[in-house]
Amino acid sequence: MSKASYLKYLKESGYCVAPFVVLKHIEDLNTIDLQSPKNKYFAVRSSANLEDSEKYSFAGIFDTYLNVPYKLLEKYISKVFDFSNNDRLKSYLKEIQLNAEALRMEVVVQEMKNCEKSGVAFSQNPENNMSETYIMAVWGLGEQCVSGKNAGDKIRITADKIVSYDVEFQNKLSVCDIQGGIALQDVELIKQSKRKLSEKEISSIVEIIGRLSTEISFEFEIEWGFADDCLYIFQLRPITTF
Repeated sequence: MSKASYLKYLKESGYCVAPFVVLKHIEDLNTIDLQSPKNKYFAVRSSANLEDSEKYSFAGIFDTYLNVPYKLLEKYISKVFDFSNNDRLKSYLKEIQLNAEALRMEVVVQEMKNCEKSGVAFSQNPENNMSETYIMAVWGLGEQCVSGKNAGDKIRITADKIVSYDVEFQNKLSVCDIQGGIALQDVELIKQSKRKLSEKEISSIVEIIGRLSTEISFEFEIEWGFADDCLYIFQLRPITTF
């Protein structure tokens, strides 16, 4: 399944997913049907047929563009569709012994959410493969956590009980810039060494991980964020090593 397929599954299963469309061609941009799209900002992500599969992740190979204004969508969608000069991709395909001709690209255009706190959650601890829920959390957008700029708080949960909560110092957070793109802001001094998640918020994430675990047959991770009084899931993918 591709990134787009997982999003469709989450939406159809009743999870909180920001509105999105999947484009098979750049010409499909004219078919975007999101409420008042010209006044909104979007995340533009790749969704290649082999990406985020159980065997290959393609993590960091294709470009992602966050908080893109409607008037610039065509420009950035085109950038994602055109991966012919992607040196990272060429090296990765050589490493996993795949031919570029096997790739078929789609693009996900999703309404941007300016999250108060975000992160990644795993159905299995990626550090030691223990069977426990493992959550990473940062203030602001999850871009810092996903990119590795700030690992965020690390929370381990077993049998619905918090086993450990390690706080990561954070003095900068990523937010949606009013002009488009991502900006860095100072974290309030009182919050820099404070826990990002309450026990209630942790329980909400654990509940989603638990529900998904009964619905799919592989170990997985999700990208999540709190915004608009909702716990959004932005991505779902298998835990892979390549």
